[in-house]
Amino acid sequence: MLFTQSVILFGNNYDYSSNIYQEYLIKNNIECGIHYKPNHLLTKYKIDYALVVTERIYNQIITLPCHYDLTNEEQSYIIDKIKDFYGQ
Repeated sequence: MLFTQSVILFGNNYDYSSNIYQEYLIKNNIECGIHYKPNHLLTKYKIDYALVVTERIYNQIITLPCHYDLTNEEQSYIIDKIKDFYGQ
């Protein structure tokens, strides 16, 4: 099975955006990104109303590293840092 992305939803805290999580991961040398804007936010598919739940989730997701060269140690490091973020 080939995974090309690993997306994580950072909790149910609607007061924070993915930028806070992204800054934390980058500070800990974990490459991450925000991929795939919701279609209704793209110019080609623009609509005149908000999709509140979609936009809220979009603001809380981060794409984590996911590739064949990622070692078990690197995977464990990423997992540990996410746990640390939540104080676990």
